[in-house]
Amino acid sequence: MSGNVERSVFGTLSTGLTVECVSLAWPGGLEVRIITLGAAVQALFVPDAAG
Repeated sequence: MSGNVERSVFGTLSTGLTVECVSLAWPGGLEVRIITLGAAVQALFVPDAAG
């Protein structure tokens, strides 16, 4: 099973440090978005029984 990984800019701190968002997606609709500031989960998408 293969997934997809994407990186994007989430924002910038007052210190100038860029915070990125890493999106991990798998076939079937499961997706998690993690920001690089403390490795926090920003979003989690899980399909229901209907898909």
